[in-house]
Amino acid sequence: MVDRPAFVSSKTDFGEAKGQTMKSVTLEQLLEAGCHFGHQVTRSNPRARDFIFEARDGIHIIDLAKTKEGLEEAANFLKTLAKNPNATLLIVGTKRQANAVLTAEIERIKKK
Repeated sequence: MVDRPAFVSSKTDFGEAKGQTMKSVTLEQLLEAGCHFGHQVTRSNPRARDFIFEARDGIHIIDLAKTKEGLEEAANFLKTLAKNPNATLLIVGTKRQANAVLTAEIERIKKK
């Protein structure tokens, strides 16, 4: 069986226009979620150097301050996209486990 991607149509209101705001993520929440753990040092990608805080025990530790900045930038982009009535948002889940969660969230957004 092939998993079908979930799509949000261009006519979907993403919530920002209805006065809802996105939650901001704190550094503590990122730390508790384990977002600071990266790959093994031997699997390093040179383009990721700017986002590595340090290496401990052969594992890269990701700079959470830069991660937070990137999340805020992405949230601002989505807010701008939500204000455009002709915008289309394609949501892609690369893991099969994400399919149910993404589908549920897309359906929740469509109902608003």
